[in-house]
Amino acid sequence: MRKKVKYKGRTFFRQADGYFRNGKTTLHRYKYEKKHGSLLSCFQLHHKDGDKSNNSLNNLEIVTSREHALIHKSLRRQTIFRNQLELEL
Repeated sequence: MRKKVKYKGRTFFRQADGYFRNGKTTLHRYKYEKKHGSLLSCFQLHHKDGDKSNNSLNNLEIVTSREHALIHKSLRRQTIFRNQLELEL
């Protein structure tokens, strides 16, 4: 897995949480804001496919903080349910 990515002259380093950062800026947010302008603080960007290294613009969707929390809560529940099914088989 790549430890760093260069994008438009900037280098972003993979962090322990899986995101690529350059200081305080994440690569996915940097790419989005270069294309579309600043994102209001009440919104977040969600990786649709769950892969934090897939920072293509078509993999990002704008959501509120609440929506983002609900998406990840649902994904955690699905993972737990799948794991339980595997244990039963």
